[in-house]
Amino acid sequence: MALPLRPDDPVSWAFVIKVMLVLVVLLAMTYVVLRWYANKSRVNQDRLGKDDALVCTSVLRLSPKTRVYRVRSGATDVLVTESSHGASMIIVPGNEPTGAVNEPLA
Repeated sequence: MALPLRPDDPVSWAFVIKVMLVLVVLLAMTYVVLRWYANKSRVNQDRLGKDDALVCTSVLRLSPKTRVYRVRSGATDVLVTESSHGASMIIVPGNEPTGAVNEPLA
């Protein structure tokens, strides 16, 4: 099946060029909007600060489908258990964060 464009028909080529230009403009606008949104998100994350971030300090694999994560949020340590049945969370009492990244779970 041949394209419905003839080499001697300038209207068809003008239409193709217009469509290409519209697509280029739409792609440029999409790029600008996505860059603006990325910069906005980065600014909002910087406002939160480092103490509010969740940091996974260690992971222990108990079985092929069960893992325990030690997560630090500010000054609080939390054990998060993930399995095929769901997830559970236990706050570790009286545990001050040490700063070590790969320390074993107690």
